[in-house]
Amino acid sequence: MGQRLLWVDISLGYVYTYDYEAKENVRMAFNQPIGTVVPYTKDSIVVALAKGPVVVHATTGVLQRYLGNPEAGLPFHRFNDGKCGPCGRFFVGSVDSVHFTRTGSLWSVDVMGQWTKHLSVYISNGLVWSRDATQFFYVDTVALTIDRFSYNCKDGTIAFQSHLVELSEEEVSAGSGKFDGMAIDAEDNLWVCMWEGGHVRHYDSRTGKLLGAHKIPGAWKVTSCAFGGQDLDQLFITTASCWCTQAQLDSEAFSNAGALFRLDLSSTPIRGVPSVAFGQGVAP
Repeated sequence: MGQRLLWVDISLGYVYTYDYEAKENVRMAFNQPIGTVVPYTKDSIVVALAKGPVVVHATTGVLQRYLGNPEAGLPFHRFNDGKCGPCGRFFVGSVDSVHFTRTGSLWSVDVMGQWTKHLSVYISNGLVWSRDATQFFYVDTVALTIDRFSYNCKDGTIAFQSHLVELSEEEVSAGSGKFDGMAIDAEDNLWVCMWEGGHVRHYDSRTGKLLGAHKIPGAWKVTSCAFGGQDLDQLFITTASCWCTQAQLDSEAFSNAGALFRLDLSSTPIRGVPSVAFGQGVAP
């Protein structure tokens, strides 16, 4: 994919591709909600549509392959956040977007189209792996935790180890927000977006210690983040404007709701890790 930034507008069903080298921004419309997008080949991407992930051309959106949908019989479900693991499997979670009950799941699918269910959840969100591919970190937003699992790259299985970080209801009521999308840096530390909290948190993945917080101006619903740039020293952050009143959107506190942000970390030693493409990664 080269130097391209991929991000989505879930509600409107758009995938955006910004080509750093050509300085061109392309928007593709899919006419249904989109949970996430991941790279595949030089000219193709995987888009997690509500009706199931598809492989499409990276700039035209022309359908190349349908990967199936293990939740096709659940009409209120859609796919949400997802990433490719160290060995190239596409991990993607689901959510009941009407009732938000614990009927969502965390799934993975390989390039052969084989699906595996890993967890039952409320709202499947942030997910990352350690650099040595032995640890998996995961967010179910409703559970108010960042969970740590062991990870087996050979067969793609996970096993729960601990709640690395836990939020209390009191913290949420006080305005902390809830854990949403997540990225990991080269030191295996976590960068976690805070839905209805207006900031991104930085955690030590070994101890769960909070290392810092970065306020996102004019955006209360901070949704996801990913490292990019030539040196992986830029953190790109998405936000949402959905479920906001017009009065909120007219206020200063929500003036940037739905905007895409870039946090410049080039003056720090913090660097990200490259994204894994579907079907790529290390050999199991």
